Amino acid sequence: MNKIFNYLLENISKILVIYFVSQVLLVIFWQLPFTSDSLYYYKLAQDCLKYHCISPAKAQLYEDYISAPLYVNITIIALLICNSLKTIGILNVLLNALQMYLFFNLSEKLFDRRTSLVGLLLYMLYLNTVGMVLMNLTELLFGVLILTAIIFFYKNSVKSFFLSGLFAAASIAVRPMGWGLASAFFIILIIRTIKKEKMLKGLSAVVLGVSIFILVYGTITKISFGDFIFSSSNGPVNLIIGANDDATGAFNTKVFDQGKIGYIGNPAAMTYVEKGKYWQENAEGWILAHPFKWLSLIPRKIFFMFILDDFTIPYLSHIDGLYLPKLAKMIIQGKLFQIFTGKPFYLAILYFIILIFNYIYYFYIMLILLFSIIKIRVHRIFNSKFFPIILFILLGLSITIIAYGDARYKYPYMLFIILFVSQPVSRYLTGSKLFINKV
Repeated sequence: MNKIFNYLLENISKILVIYFVSQVLLVIFWQLPFTSDSLYYYKLAQDCLKYHCISPAKAQLYEDYISAPLYVNITIIALLICNSLKTIGILNVLLNALQMYLFFNLSEKLFDRRTSLVGLLLYMLYLNTVGMVLMNLTELLFGVLILTAIIFFYKNSVKSFFLSGLFAAASIAVRPMGWGLASAFFIILIIRTIKKEKMLKGLSAVVLGVSIFILVYGTITKISFGDFIFSSSNGPVNLIIGANDDATGAFNTKVFDQGKIGYIGNPAAMTYVEKGKYWQENAEGWILAHPFKWLSLIPRKIFFMFILDDFTIPYLSHIDGLYLPKLAKMIIQGKLFQIFTGKPFYLAILYFIILIFNYIYYFYIMLILLFSIIKIRVHRIFNSKFFPIILFILLGLSITIIAYGDARYKYPYMLFIILFVSQPVSRYLTGSKLFINKV
């Protein structure tokens, strides 16, 4: 294994070329039509192109919620160049390249160059990132923005703190989870200010960066749309999915069926604000009436986030919609071969190869992370140079588990999990102890 990894490290440039050329080829020859969230973001962008406006378009006032305005606007710019699904795929390849560069840059700040190169190899082996290139989701742009914000934060100057706040706010305009990162910056600088480290200017700079982005972006949407919008407004709909009698801790739309607390008889007659208020009130009412049941769902939400990890694998293997729970159900029912009816045999083989490899790799990464945490000891982690990242993960998870758990929601955290794991793997390859007692 050591010889293989050393050979790969020596030929990292060639591997990078193969990695990105293969993505371009996948986009050109392997892309499936968009479905689910990918299709919805594409629809939003096409609506804006139709009405010659930025997102959100006035015609989207009666949508269920406003979704990822910054991401949709960047998608619009790409589609203005060439209105094609493949354009979004190429944009994703570029975002993946930028995310990888930032991942490497951050790794070099935290570790040595060899560990950073090992991190690149581990990054490339995580197949969900490749699958993301074929879809139309917010994860890659969000990853670029949070990595940029964190890199600037580590520079530890007033100017870099301002830029970290600016990029953290931009991440909020893609996914509300970005509030976890902005809050982590605030908390750390407040603690350092209390400790008399003269960080008041740094704290002010981060707050200023966040505020300026929100004010400018929100004002632009106020002018074009009529409402002050700077982020997604899907909090209420996500909240009620995780707060109702049929809630399981995972994505479940039964709450919107007739007779349920999320049901709206004539949704086309209500604005996104009215729907959000309705869902918010009903969800909060249910939580107040069933606090222990709601709290009991939290472990299940975490379970659904971290036990499953095939959120792009069906797309990557060209069998859309075949996730592990569905596969397991079909096998139990004796309907395994029905899944692949009408599909070439090689696709079934490809699907199982990719699925098995991805899960083996995922649990390998998670086991190393678990043993590293146990060995390092928790109190040392929270006093380490990793504290800004760890605090973001904890705050981000806290935001997520208010609603429901989904395997895709952990993708931003996987970037940092792979980053952490690269150190013990690198030490193993050099013949040192796999785990160290300090950070």
